[in-house]
Amino acid sequence: MDELAPSICADCVTFPSQIGDNGRIIQVELYDFPGTASFQRPSQLFSKFFHGVLICYGVDDTASLSSVLTVWKPLLDNALIECPRFVVGLKSDTRPEHPTVQLSFDPKPEMVTPHRGTMVANDMRADGWAECSALHPELVQFVWKEILEDVVSRVDRGEYDLKRLSSARPSLGRGIAAIAATMRRNGGRL
Repeated sequence: MDELAPSICADCVTFPSQIGDNGRIIQVELYDFPGTASFQRPSQLFSKFFHGVLICYGVDDTASLSSVLTVWKPLLDNALIECPRFVVGLKSDTRPEHPTVQLSFDPKPEMVTPHRGTMVANDMRADGWAECSALHPELVQFVWKEILEDVVSRVDRGEYDLKRLSSARPSLGRGIAAIAATMRRNGGRL
């Protein structure tokens, strides 16, 4: 049987990951597509082999947040399969805890606020949104496990079908709030 593979160049990492309280081990294949990738056809990027999409942006880079809507949303909307979408803000430690004064002689890059991140995730019709930082590996691990458990539960329930041409994906803001609320209960920084 032929294996499905991305139709453009991407880094792929395969590793086992434990999910759930029962210690279940699953095999995860993670494809890292460059944020600047260009595609001949919208369907060129995605086919039936993806079970979930994780779109990351840097909270220290408003342009990377904009590309979530201008680059990745159109590609996902034209994908051949409906799969969960997760938007994750990285480098949350770079955002100052208190508002700063913008001085003309000391230009600092504009930071993405959590509010803007959630607004883009809603516009993206994402199933989840979170922020994390490599300086807090426990939060990165928490976000990763939440995403994996969501995707695996959908696979187990058989929720993956080819998208109908007439179907429109509803906004799933409730899923975004659920992940944010879970992270707050677990001491995560949003």
